[in-house]
Amino acid sequence: MAAIVIDLRDDQAPDFDGWFRAHREALEAYCARFLQDDAAAADVAQEALFRAWSHRERFSEPGQVRPWLWRVARNLCIDAIRVRRRMIPSDSLPDRPSTDRAVEPGLRLELEDDCRTVRTALEGLSARHRDLLVRREVEGAAYEDLAAEMGVSVEGARAVVFRARRCLQHQLDVLAS
Repeated sequence: MAAIVIDLRDDQAPDFDGWFRAHREALEAYCARFLQDDAAAADVAQEALFRAWSHRERFSEPGQVRPWLWRVARNLCIDAIRVRRRMIPSDSLPDRPSTDRAVEPGLRLELEDDCRTVRTALEGLSARHRDLLVRREVEGAAYEDLAAEMGVSVEGARAVVFRARRCLQHQLDVLAS
């Protein structure tokens, strides 16, 4: 497969959308091999592409973009894997304490504490991020539906949800420290 090289420094360079489309598919496939999750791979690839576009003045040669982009994507994949390992599966967090007497009292207290922590972290988010996370992660809304509601592209909806997840993780990290 031939590499696509686009000079990001040139004033005649394509707009972000064209540049994004030129790199997205290959980068998502690269990220999917790491993450084994197409949605997460799309989020990570989008973040890497955005960072490359945002820092395009750093590239002195057009051939520097692709290696830099793949390195950033690799690092973001590693970060996503680390976050995934630290996250508490949502199915282990009940909405209310279990009334099942067979549940260990210590486990019940731990689950209640985890629920409070997640709710506190959600309260620290903007209303938009909180609503999007609830719609996507709890209610299972598709990215297409979220995009239509926000009046943005599906890629734009993925980006906002990705940022909302990052903000939630940051809130959880702050609460843990």
